[in-house]
Order: sequence, then C-alpha cells, then structure tokens
Amino acid sequence: MDEQKLKSVPVLPWMRSPVDVSLFEECPLDILPCIDTRLIVALKNMGMSSLFPVQVAVWQETIGPGAFERDLCINSPTGSGKTLAYALPIVQMLSTRAVKCLRALVVLPTRDLAFQVKAVFDAIAPAVGLSVGLAVGQSSIADEISELIKRPKIEAGICYDPEDIMLELESSVDILVATPGRLIDHINTTKGFTLEHLCYLVVDETDRLLREAYQSWLPTVLQLTRSTDEDVYPYASHFLPSTFNSLRTIRRFGVERGFKGKRFPRLVKMVLSATLTQDPSKLAQLDLHHPLFLTTGKRRYQLPEKLESYKLLRMDEQKLKVLPWMRSPVDVSLFEECPLDILPCIDTRLIVALKNMGMSSLFPVQVAVWQETIGPGAFERDLCINSPTGSGKTLAYALPIVQMLSTRAVKCLRALVVLPTRDLAFQVKAVFDAIAPAVGLSVGLAVGQSSIADEISELIKRPKIEAGICYDPEDIMLELESSVDILVATPGRLIDHINTTKGFTLEHLCYLVVDETDRLLREAYQSWLPTVLQLTRSTDEDVYPYASHFLPSTFNSLRTIRRFGVERGFKGKRFPRLVKMVLSATLTQDPSKLAQLDLHHPLFLTTGKRRYQLPEKLESYKLICESRLKPLYLVALLQNLGGEKCIVFTSSVEATHRLCTLLNFFADLQIKIKEFSGLQRQSIISSQGKGEKVYMIAANKDKNAGNTMKQFREGEIQVLVSSDAMTRGMDVEGVRNVINYDMPPYIKTFIHRAGRTARAGHTGRCFTLLHQDEVRRFKKLLQKADDKTCPVYPIPSNSIESLHPIYASVLEKLKETVELETSRKRKIGFRSSKSRKGNETNHSKE
Repeated sequence: MDEQKLKSVPVLPWMRSPVDVSLFEECPLDILPCIDTRLIVALKNMGMSSLFPVQVAVWQETIGPGAFERDLCINSPTGSGKTLAYALPIVQMLSTRAVKCLRALVVLPTRDLAFQVKAVFDAIAPAVGLSVGLAVGQSSIADEISELIKRPKIEAGICYDPEDIMLELESSVDILVATPGRLIDHINTTKGFTLEHLCYLVVDETDRLLREAYQSWLPTVLQLTRSTDEDVYPYASHFLPSTFNSLRTIRRFGVERGFKGKRFPRLVKMVLSATLTQDPSKLAQLDLHHPLFLTTGKRRYQLPEKLESYKLLRMDEQKLKVLPWMRSPVDVSLFEECPLDILPCIDTRLIVALKNMGMSSLFPVQVAVWQETIGPGAFERDLCINSPTGSGKTLAYALPIVQMLSTRAVKCLRALVVLPTRDLAFQVKAVFDAIAPAVGLSVGLAVGQSSIADEISELIKRPKIEAGICYDPEDIMLELESSVDILVATPGRLIDHINTTKGFTLEHLCYLVVDETDRLLREAYQSWLPTVLQLTRSTDEDVYPYASHFLPSTFNSLRTIRRFGVERGFKGKRFPRLVKMVLSATLTQDPSKLAQLDLHHPLFLTTGKRRYQLPEKLESYKLICESRLKPLYLVALLQNLGGEKCIVFTSSVEATHRLCTLLNFFADLQIKIKEFSGLQRQSIISSQGKGEKVYMIAANKDKNAGNTMKQFREGEIQVLVSSDAMTRGMDVEGVRNVINYDMPPYIKTFIHRAGRTARAGHTGRCFTLLHQDEVRRFKKLLQKADDKTCPVYPIPSNSIESLHPIYASVLEKLKETVELETSRKRKIGFRSSKSRKGNETNHSKE
C-alpha cells in the first residue's frame, strides 16, 4: 500500500484524470463548429478535408463559450498533428483583432522546428489578415528587426524628436515563432519589441525547453506578462489564491484596443510534446492556470498508431556499436606524472608560466596528450580523450596548442575551442590566459549575453585611418585582420561572428577543440559543426595528389588546406591540416554522432576499460530517508561536515531556489549558503530616473551568478545550492563535498556532478539522498561506473529529532517567502511593462 502511495506522489492531481484524445474521431471541415470560412478554404488548399483527433480535441477546448478557460497540456505521438492543433485555434481567435500587435508567441528549441511551424502558420494566417514573424539564431538580427517592428514614416525636411519616434514603433506581426536565445535578444535589445499585448504562449517540445540550457527564457517571458489586476478579479486573492494565481496576467487596465471592446484576456498557455514531462518541479515553472491534460490512451509514451517496428539481430551486434579505433585505446592510467623540468620539447617560457600557476609536473592525461602532439609525429592523428572530471583535460589540450603556435610569425586565428556554456568558456580562457601571453600569443572570447560590438573590437584589428585622406571601403575591408591567435567560443556566438562580423575568418585555422563533446553534439548545437567544417575544408590535390585513388577514407580529412602554397607566419612550412581534439568525461561511443566530426585516423585516449569513470580519490556515500525528511537529513549532514565547501545539486532551477531559501531559515546552521542557478540570471533591479522609480530586468544577467561564484571560490560562501547548470567542467578549488539532494537521473549526470570534487589528485566525497524506492535504481546506476562501494553514511537519530521542533516553523516561513516573492515579482513586472514604453530611450542612454 505504501509503495503504491509513493509511486503516485510524483504525478500532479490534474494529470491523473486526462482527456483521452483517442476517443475523438476525425471531423470534416465543413461541419467543424465556429470556424471561419476563410480558414476552411486555406485548409483545403493544404490538401486537408478533416481534422485529426488531437486537433478536434483541442478545438473543442479552445473555441466556443468556454474558449481558453484552462491552460492545455498536450501529450500526443509525433505525426499526430499537434502543430495545427494549436495553430488553428489561435488564428481563429485572433481573426477578429482590429489593431496589429504581437498577441501569440510560439517557442521551439531549434531553428529547424521554428521554420517548420512558421510554414504551418503561413498557410492559414494570411487568409484572415494575420501576419507571422520568425526569430531564430544564425540569421541577421537586423533583418529580423525590420520585419518585426514597424517604424513611422520620416518625411524629409521635418525635425523629429527621437522619443516621439520611439513611442510610435509598433509590431508588424500578430504571431511570432521563435527560439529561446533569439527571443531573449529581442527582449533585451530591440526597440519597440514588447510582450505587453501577448494573449497566447505556446511551448512546443516542452520537455526539451524546460532543460537547463533553455530555462532562462521562461522566467523572463512570464515576468513580462504578469501583473496584479485587482480591478478585474478584486476578490480572487481572498478566496481562491491558487486557482486564480495566473489570472493576474492583465498587463494594463481598461479595455483592450483592437478587440472591439472586449476585456483584455489572461495569458493562455499551451504546452506540447510527444514525451511530456510529469515532473511537478518542472511543470511548476510554467505557472499553469487550472490546466487540462490531453493525452492518447493511458500510456505516457505513445508510438504512432500505424507504425510497424522491427528488430534486426546479429551475432556481432555488440561489436558493431563500437568503432574499430575505440577498441584499442591508449590507457592514460598507465602514464605517470612528469616534472616540468624534464618534459621534452617544451618552451622554457611555458615552464615559467606553469610554475607561476603553482604547477611542478603534468598529470597523466596531460603527459599522454603531450606525447601524441609534440615531437616528430606531432598531431598526425586526431585525438578523442575520455577522462574523468578534474583530471586536467583543459591544460592537456591548451599546453600543446600554445607550444605549437609559439613559432608563428604573423597573428591570425589558428586555434578554436568550442564549449557549450559561457561559464565554461570563461574558465577555459583563464587557463589559456595563464600560459599564452608568455610566448606572445593572444586569446579571444566569444560568448552569448555579452556585447557583440565589444567582441568585434577585440577580435578584429582595423587599419589606421589618417585624417584628410579618402579611403576606398573595399580597401579597408581587405586590411581587416585577426587580433587573436586563439578563440574560445560558444556555438551560437561563433555562428554570429561567422555570419556577420567583417574580417572574421577560419581560413587559417589549424586546431579545433570540441570540449564537452557529448553535449555539443546534441541537436540544439549541431548546426555550428557543419558550418565550421565546411569553412575549413577544400580539395588540395597538389598536396596529396594520389590520396583519393588509394586511401580515400583515410585521407578524406587531410583535405582541409584552405589555400595553396606556403603558409604565411610559419616560416616556410606547408600549411598543416585541421587537427581536431574532442574531449569529455562521458565521451559518446555512438558512431553516427562521432561521424559528424569527420575525424582523421583518430586515437582514443581513456582511463581504464570502463566508459564511465569516477575520480580516483572520490568516496561515495548514500543516505536513505523518507522524502518529507530530506531537508532535515541535509541540514544534519551539513552540520556534520562542519563548514567544509559543499555543492548541493537539485533537479531544477525552482527546486534550487526553494531549497536554498529553506536552508537559510535554519538559524542553528552557522554557515553561509547561496544558490547558483538560472533564476539568478533574471535579476530585477530598480533605478531612480526623473523623479520616479523605474523597474526593469537587469541587462547583465550573469552579474549575480558571477558574484556568487566569486564568493564561493574565495571561501565567503561555504555551501552552494545549484541546478545542473554547474555539473559540467566548472572548477572550484577546495570543494570537499558534493551532495545530490535529488538523485541524478542518468549516470552521465552523476559523473559530472561528482566530478566537482576530488579534482586534480585531491580527495573528495559524494553524498546522495535517496528514499527507499530509489535505492535499487541508484545501485544499477553506479554499476555502470563500476562503483560497487557506496556505503550508507550514518546520521545520528538525535540529530534529526533535534531539528523537528523548528521544522514546521521553517516550512511556514518558506511558504510565506515564496508567496511574498511571487506577489513582488508581479508588482515589479506590472511597473516594468507600464513604464517600459515611455522610458525606453532613457534606459538605452543609461
């Protein structure tokens, strides 16, 4: 009985009684109620004669007397028609609008999906006079702005006030299809772009968009579309606060212009996926209003109805999964540390720089990579490095690259390091900055959420312009040169520079490093890799004239020489091929993913025979407790650890914030605790301007997170509560303990979380809090890393009992704090949207 109760807890009440879409039948267009005849014509032009069951179910819930009374969560198989299921009702509802402004926003994780969804809207929206816009990465933001924002006509000979022009900026679209990153760019920088009229928010591929990498966009959108409107629902907060919570989304008082006298509706949300998450902590981020769950059948995961599945069995199936070159790896654990003074071929200036970093020898993985990259056979093969976190992988590739480039005579971009997040990029750049200047090399940084103009000025060297001389713009363009030898970049900003920055080129590139490879090869990041490989590939028959006849596959990636003849800046040497180095603590072995890298005769370096490796000096422990008592066990554990540096990991951003708030209410806990998560990046600030207080979202999103990390590194903070934003690559010296407050769902997540401690040969401990139902699953998870020793960490029962008297009051304080924060954010969001139009010019000046 208890087991059944525990299993039912994770499912929210409204998900237990879903609407079964499979009970609906297809409905011919001619008998579909309330549909605009113009839309029927448009649908028939698409070759449709009826709506599919999921489309009929959504239409029934959204069109008619009870139109959009509830937010919708739709879990339906791929290919069932989900896109048109939300597009058609939205277009139908907006067909009565009189004034054009942005009323519907559809957010998707990738640009390819965005193009696909826009095509569906383009097929039906123009029929009723609506226009659809697109905002995606890797495209010109200036072109997008011209399409999204309508500027007033400027007549010659008339002097205009810039503030008057700003006030007359209007939206050119009714519906916007966007990816998260570009949406945030427009919110932060595009003049006249506003969400104050937004009526419909669609979150397509919800489970993917709620991941850590995408989470920052959602709090921003909800913040800008939330306010307190007591005039519309004056008694809602007194009687039904939870039910009416998200009804308070009316952005201004009075009658909504453009809807012919109707009241401005609340913000309606529709979330969709073929594998919709049931995690309450993730769904809570969406702030859903009285949600209705639509699904196909009783199973959470549904395959298309007419799909036929087959399985091919082979005797050697297991062998085929591993590429031949991965079956005979170089075992890094067989190498020993090597003192710097006897390291062969190293520049003496680099030895001095390394000693200034406090190093006297190289770690095994660094010695192994050095041996393969420096000397007579330098960089003859591409390298794939699978080594535990904290083993020194960053310096393993940074040192050989700096050594090889130390002989260059002319400055141009020769090494590119790509990482998935800006925090990792800053960390890797710091390593290069410690050694590269010693040999006269300069290092650049290109990451999102920073000024691209400032980056361009640092990356590109412009010719000196003398006064009184007339220059040809084309001549100036030809003289643009790189100011850096090495560039550390995130994928999105790298593509921005490739597409828009004049003088930015990869034609001299010699080294490409793909750090955290498994994450960078995911769908969201894939577009950068083909672009880079395309720009660094050419056919050079003069260099390898017979390669294609005898060894086409082996020599395929040797054809990366971008121009013929002798390479300038390398003292008469032939221009080398593009060398690739890929690294991760959990390197993928999927042949289809590795094939994207176009590796040349790759060499696989790994630690031992296991794919997943934990740090050598890591001790793992588990704590088994009831779910409701987890906070008490965590507090007792922190007391036992006595103020040692700890990182506590949770499963989501919202859980991180709540847990950190709760821990700070325990007065007996004499340690300083702060959070590090996506919520910090959405800080709300107030500034004084012209006699009134102006509230706005801070432009520097990472300021709070950066300050927190600095305080943690310097020891001012003892405990950092974090979401999985910090799991990969982040290196903080002196972290003795990692605590998994929420059990990691995958072995990869566990490896990266645990890898924040026991780094660089130091000892460390990893604690995981579990309830009884998770013990067996956790044991199987550890077996994948060959970690069979995970004893129970003893917590004295009297330590837990001593915390019980204050636990109830702490929970009550947490509830009050969360409610206060919610109401404060609504109030600030309302003031922000109200004063945004009139003060937009002043903000830009400040």
